Amino acid sequence: MPEMLRQYSRKWRMQDIRLRILLSVVIISFILIIDYQSKKFIETFDQTVLLNSFITFHKVNNHGIAFSIFDNLDSSGLLFLNIIIVMVLIIIIRELLLNLENSLYYIVGLSMIFAGGLANLIDRFDNYSVTDFISLHVGNIYFPAIFNLADLSITLGALLTIYYFIKNKNELD
Repeated sequence: MPEMLRQYSRKWRMQDIRLRILLSVVIISFILIIDYQSKKFIETFDQTVLLNSFITFHKVNNHGIAFSIFDNLDSSGLLFLNIIIVMVLIIIIRELLLNLENSLYYIVGLSMIFAGGLANLIDRFDNYSVTDFISLHVGNIYFPAIFNLADLSITLGALLTIYYFIKNKNELD
């Protein structure tokens, strides 16, 4: 009887892992599509558009990374930056695949980080830069960076991942 329970448990664990892979693929696909479409949509704007009192759309081509760090790199510097980004994405997807039995917070977080990073990398190859366009503000006080939906995905994914580690701090020691 115990052997039968182990086999049944193994079967459910495999099914759970397949569902988590499916969830991850859906998240990654959704973010890639929405980010790509939003960047193509913003390309049609010739000017700054005030969406509401907190959000303005203003297209900027960012050749660097967050907060336009490394924005003035030459072509060999950009190649090196892209290689580093690809290596980080490989590490993230490896971590995701090796930890499919972990918390959904961790799986969703890693999926969001991977999707956002991949979306921006695709944009780099498509436009030789990353298209940022969302500017947050309250009155004349502006958030210090213009970003896109891929950046938002990376940020939310990082927050979910941090939450996972905080929640499971005692178990990870």
